[in-house]
Amino acid sequence: MPEHSHQLAAILFADIVNYTAMMQEDENTALEKITRFRHVIDIIVEELEGKVIQYYGDGCLVLFNSATDAVEFAKLLQTDFNEEPKVPVRIGIHMGDVLIRDGNVFGDVVNIASRIQALSPPGGIYVSEMVYRNIANKKGWIRFLLKKNILKNVKTPVRIYEVLTEYSKTVYHTGPNDEQVAIDENSIAVLPFVNMSSDKEQEYFSDGLTEDIITQLSKIKSFKVISRTSVTQYKKTPKSIREIGKELGVATILEGSVQRSLKQVRITAQLINAVTDEHLWSESYDRPVDDIFTIQREVALAIASVLNTTLTKKNRSNWIMYQQ
Repeated sequence: MPEHSHQLAAILFADIVNYTAMMQEDENTALEKITRFRHVIDIIVEELEGKVIQYYGDGCLVLFNSATDAVEFAKLLQTDFNEEPKVPVRIGIHMGDVLIRDGNVFGDVVNIASRIQALSPPGGIYVSEMVYRNIANKKGWIRFLLKKNILKNVKTPVRIYEVLTEYSKTVYHTGPNDEQVAIDENSIAVLPFVNMSSDKEQEYFSDGLTEDIITQLSKIKSFKVISRTSVTQYKKTPKSIREIGKELGVATILEGSVQRSLKQVRITAQLINAVTDEHLWSESYDRPVDDIFTIQREVALAIASVLNTTLTKKNRSNWIMYQQ
């Protein structure tokens, strides 16, 4: 290969999800995962005539001569990484003209592939429209058009598609123009709790509870939690749960009410599937006002259990210690 050359290539980025947090929690386990990550890539890449351009920290940049080979490689990777010991990996692929110089790859294709990878959920494979066009005849490979994305430092919106695998964890809302908008299944919005007390001055209490529960849920690493600023607009809104879910891009919504009388408080909360409007869970809590932190913890832990979210013992203990 000449020292400088241009060619049409498929660029694939693969990255281990939350690797920094893994290192902080258990260095040995994290090192085992990254060793497995690189070993599997080195084995499979040769089978599909790909070339590892660079390993960078917890990720990898790979070049293929065809989109088909790149996507096949990605599917094989996710199949392997979903077997024990599992490695949570996100993958992004784009295709176009690249400049190869001294063994390195340059061009907008590289930047776009990297941005697409960053949007992919753990276990997911996202590809650009250019890749999609090259593999559209592969029945069962592409699941949905997700949406047009404005990628960082990329002027033109990029259409992104998801490659179908048995490990895909996204759920979908139908967005504008019948595009399928991908939603992380562990995404949640906590709507402002309704003040049911006759004393309107207690409004600050219900608002404070909403903010505190958002804070508690945000401590769970596997949750994508919408900020308080974003949900405040839905206070006393006539919009349906489905409409709110679409606008916020979440799979589940928590709503509730607070009724305070003297030194007692009753909090009612319910969790709703924002896609199907299905009722998932509800509970009422009658507690003395001075026990409010325990209520917040109970509600947040109950939601995590309903969503089948696995909390590590360290997360759980740190969470409880923080509240005490």
